Formats: sequence, structure tokens, C-alpha cells
Amino acid sequence: MSKVSQFFPSPGGGGSSFNRREIFVGPLSTTWTSYGGQVEVNCWGGGGNGGTPTGGSGGGGGGYVRYIYDLAAGDQLSITVGDSGGTSSVSCPTQSPTSPISATGGSTGAAPPGDPFSGSSFSDGGAGGAGSGTVPTPRSGLLLTRSGGSGNGGRQSNPAGPHIGGGGGCAGTEYGDGIDGFPVSSPLSPPEGSRGGNAIGGVGIDTTGGPGNWLTNLGAPANLEYTPWFYSYELIGGEGGTGAYSIPSFPSSTPVHATPGGFLAGGGGGFRPVSPFSPDPTLGSGFPGGYGGGGGGMGQALSPTTVAGSGGVGVVILYYSI
Repeated sequence: MSKVSQFFPSPGGGGSSFNRREIFVGPLSTTWTSYGGQVEVNCWGGGGNGGTPTGGSGGGGGGYVRYIYDLAAGDQLSITVGDSGGTSSVSCPTQSPTSPISATGGSTGAAPPGDPFSGSSFSDGGAGGAGSGTVPTPRSGLLLTRSGGSGNGGRQSNPAGPHIGGGGGCAGTEYGDGIDGFPVSSPLSPPEGSRGGNAIGGVGIDTTGGPGNWLTNLGAPANLEYTPWFYSYELIGGEGGTGAYSIPSFPSSTPVHATPGGFLAGGGGGFRPVSPFSPDPTLGSGFPGGYGGGGGGMGQALSPTTVAGSGGVGVVILYYSI
């Protein structure tokens, strides 16, 4: 899909001495030629798509792997970046061994089993992807693997509703495995669509990291020092998407749609409240995950415009110095 190159005038944060970064966004296959020296590779699989139709679960978050290659000038990295639910991988074909690493994508969310027109049933969330690598034993300490979070299960309660789409799981990060999609605590009754997992792997807290549209905001924000920004945006990531909701006891109230996940985070699930209230038909839509995050599941297909959220595509980020 695309590649973005950046130059940093001074060493990066996190104790890093790297002064260059290249970002590859899926789907993409390419070859990168080294200038010589160490290259840190951060690799995420694509997030799984949200499930359909009524009460679809959230897609799983992509797996994550990080490895530091020691390359000679002219060595090449073979890079494949996955689409939604796809595997991202990197290897060095000009060395022996080639030290392949990969991060599988999250699975697509499921539909609830049973009769779609009567009774209540729950769907299983899509499983998260996993990171892996085969590297020389002396360098195994430079390999880090994480799993993506699972999507949250959806629910259908027929024939009257409510129908709840599950939130997508977030991708793994260096801080831990990805967080599963989860419902937001709310005074609303019944609850809204499920929220996507936050992209603070291993920490179950509400924390906003980088912006959801991070690829168009690669320049350091004016209100932040360059050094902490260097790592924090792409490796910590963004906040999970909010689930859709409306207030059944107030049919004139304005429904609130789900929101997409930030970078690496899961998208929010769709929602259809108890009948007879008829919300905006797109209220049932799940929303996309951020890059590597699982998509939100569909609440209910109220019209052709109602969709499940797509999983975020994979990403590979290289850090190196010249």
C-alpha cells in the first residue's frame, strides 16, 4: 500500500541510537537494502474483520514480533505486510541463516449460533494473531514475540433485541499481549455495543496514545518534545473504539455510533436497541480497527449500509542509523 521514510536529526527516545525510520503499510511486498549496522524490525499482522450478521463478534488483534538484525551494507530484508487478517513477515535472504520472523493476523469474528429469529445466543470473538521467529541462538535475546487480543463476543436477543456487536481486540506490543475487546461500563440499559481493546498491551487501562490517523500525522506534534514522541506513538498506540448505543427509554434521543480504534487498537461494536425503536440504520455497524487492530462486530443488519468493521492492515516499522 505505502511506505514512509523519516529522518531524525538526533538519536531517538527509549535509549535508542537510531536516527532513521521507515514504515511499511499493508498489503505490500518489497525489498529493503541495508546501509550496514543494526536494524530494529517491528512487525504486526493485520487485525481480523468484525463478524456478521446480527450480534457478530469482534475480530482478533494482530500478532507482534520484534527482532534486531545485524546487517552488512548491501544486505537485504524481504518484507511482506499483510492485509486485514493477513500475516506480516521479514527475513534476510542475503544472510545464512535468513532469520525469518512473522506476525500472523487476527481471526474474523464469528456470528452467533442457533436460530437467528428467536432466543438469545452469543458469538465467540475472533482469536488474536501471534508473533514468532527463528533466529540464531546467540541472538535469541533480541527476539520478542506477543499475541494479539481476542475480539469480544457479540450477542443477539431475538426477536426484539438488543443486538450487540463485539469490540475488536488490539494488537500485541512490546509492552505485552494485546488487550481483548471489552464492554464499556455505562449507565445505559441495555448496554451499548462492545468497546474495542486499547492498544496498551498488557495493561487494562483507558489510555490514549497516538492518534487513530497516525499515518497522516507522522511529524512530531508541536506540543510534544521529539524524543518521547519517537517511540510512543507507534509502539504504544491508540485508544479502543467506543461501542454504539442509544437510550431505549428516550426514542427521540440521538443515537451515538461506534468509533474506530486508534493505532493498534480494536474498533467499537455496533448496536441495535430493543424494539420498537428504530435507530439510524448505520447504528448497527461495527467500526474498523486501527492498523493491526480487530474490527468491531455488526449489531444488526438494519439496511444495506450496515456493515461490520474491517480489521486494520498490518504494519512493519524499521529503525536504523546512517
